[in-house]
Amino acid sequence: MVTARTVLPWAVGRFGTRPVLAAGMVLLAAGLTGYALLLHSGAGFLTVVLPFSIAFAMGLPAVFVGSTASAVRAAPADRQGAASGLLNTAQRVGAALGLTGVLLAAAAWTGSSGDVAGGLRAGFAIAAGLAVLGAVCALVMFTRPDADPVTTPPQPQGAHRR
Repeated sequence: MVTARTVLPWAVGRFGTRPVLAAGMVLLAAGLTGYALLLHSGAGFLTVVLPFSIAFAMGLPAVFVGSTASAVRAAPADRQGAASGLLNTAQRVGAALGLTGVLLAAAAWTGSSGDVAGGLRAGFAIAAGLAVLGAVCALVMFTRPDADPVTTPPQPQGAHRR
């Protein structure tokens, strides 16, 4: 909440939505990678769980803000509400399908060995890879250049009149 209320509005105004979205995806990837590498049955809360949970928790609002703002700005003015609704629906369906896929992969990894932590690490590694892919996509192919407020300088009022 602190990041979403303080840092994100400043970052979007300063850098635009695409870099904020990409940074959020990188933070998600960092948290998930930490889980993938260091999670085990004896992992400490303060040394493993908390730091990577904080990275994940800081990245998630940036992903939501960056993707929602970009999608709404890219849509024509009369369709921005529909674009927002479609994006939110796609996020929920994607989260459910993604979580299902990651859990299926974790279960397959665990198999009959009973190594649940190993299965979870495999699932977190897959999710981290998808987050890295999301960061690349955010930087390379997301939104029109003129839809981002940073790349379109504001025009002064009355500049076109004499």
